[in-house]
Amino acid sequence: MLIAELARPHGRLRYAVSGRNHGPALLLLHPLGASAEVWQPQLADLELRFRVIRFDARGHGGSSMDDASGGAAAAAAEPSCTMTDLVDDALAVLDALEVARAHWCGLSLGGAVALQAALSRPTRVHKLVLADTAASFPPRERWEERIAIARSRGMGALAEGLAERWFSPAFAAASPAVVEGTAAVFRAVQPAGYAACCAALRT
Repeated sequence: MLIAELARPHGRLRYAVSGRNHGPALLLLHPLGASAEVWQPQLADLELRFRVIRFDARGHGGSSMDDASGGAAAAAAEPSCTMTDLVDDALAVLDALEVARAHWCGLSLGGAVALQAALSRPTRVHKLVLADTAASFPPRERWEERIAIARSRGMGALAEGLAERWFSPAFAAASPAVVEGTAAVFRAVQPAGYAACCAALRT
């Protein structure tokens, strides 16, 4: 497995490549408040056929946002990020790996990014797999509220009630370590990165 970083205007993106080196490229895009590790349960099967490419969205997981573009020290600034910006991040990773075209598989936020890629850069998209996502995520006020909480109170406040929103009661009771691990990843997201991705979903 290759794990590397890529410099971007807003900071650095961490990405990982595994599976068949000469297999079809499969780009996995994670949901808001998660990281590329969310795909871990599927990797063993996917790696049998594909060259699997994953990366952490800006400010999520091992990716960072610097202060000049709205990092932790500038969390109070109004986030400026569009879905096209997030597509550009994904394309930068593919470019670094010299991948001209890939299958795009996105979950929630990742699915919205994949949809935007299919619209604006169709020559870079072979097939789409879209899970728990939509072409838009109204109302706008929902994202304004989340941005405000992330900026003023941090990710801990947003993590409250996470288990109830993301997991069924039966799963949470049977797999508390998974639930806590997911919450820990969520709490570790940079507020500026979370706010930026919320801004993309908002607009």
